[in-house]
Amino acid sequence: MLLMPMIGTAQERSRDSVLAISEVVVSLPGYLLIIQALLVIVVLGGLAAYVLYKHEQLARARSEQMRLSGMLINAQEEERRRVAAELHDDFSQRLALLSLGLETAAEDAPRHTQEQLHELLNAASEIGADLHTLSHRLHSATLERLGLVPAVSSLCKEFTAQQGMPVAFSHNEVPRSVASDVALCLFRVVQESLRNAKKHSGASQAEVELNCNDGHLHLSVSDDGIGFDVSRLAQNQGLGILSMEERARLIGARLAICSEPQTGTRIDVWAPFHANGHGAEAYEPEARQETSISSGGHR
Repeated sequence: MLLMPMIGTAQERSRDSVLAISEVVVSLPGYLLIIQALLVIVVLGGLAAYVLYKHEQLARARSEQMRLSGMLINAQEEERRRVAAELHDDFSQRLALLSLGLETAAEDAPRHTQEQLHELLNAASEIGADLHTLSHRLHSATLERLGLVPAVSSLCKEFTAQQGMPVAFSHNEVPRSVASDVALCLFRVVQESLRNAKKHSGASQAEVELNCNDGHLHLSVSDDGIGFDVSRLAQNQGLGILSMEERARLIGARLAICSEPQTGTRIDVWAPFHANGHGAEAYEPEARQETSISSGGHR
């Protein structure tokens, strides 16, 4: 009779154990889901940290690239300035002395010798004019002394006379005082755009517009050349366009190229305006400056 209570107690304990094990087994999928969710969160957190790290690395690389590009462009401008000064102060002076010596020698020489000396004198004068043009192309003293509008105006006139391609220039509300880096960037874009129009586009004429509105300087250079497919620009991008894009990027400007085959090309630059020391007084508006081809220009 004593065995019956003991057997009953053992059965109850066994039943309780089975119920406990069943509860654990039943709740196990819930624990697995929690563990899986934690693993997913950890993996996603790791991926986010990795992407953030790579993004920071890319940002640092781009910043370093811009810094090096800026240093390269500044070094290039310094070298341009040095070479231009040497051409103007050294070679031009020596050539002027040579021309003076030829002119003096021609005065006392026989007639047939005088003709030869005058031919040499004319050749020396042409070389002197070419040296002056090259010096100005390398470094524009007009840009430093008189500002952006006179420098671009002079550039358009010289390009017309030397290259035989008329360039019309107009400006409106352009401040007399523009930050030197912005002015230099826009001047180089005009210079490179006109060179490309003459060399690659086969244009017969070009137009340069310079305006200021809403705190931005807007430069537009257009030509009537053969144009090209802009979608293929990345495959055939020359150093000139790369240089323009890099210069624009360094001053926080936006550069856009619009062109189609047989429709000409237009290059636009929107640059932030910063006054440079004398306020924001603007040049007198000029609707359009037509330039004609001079018969005395050098091709």
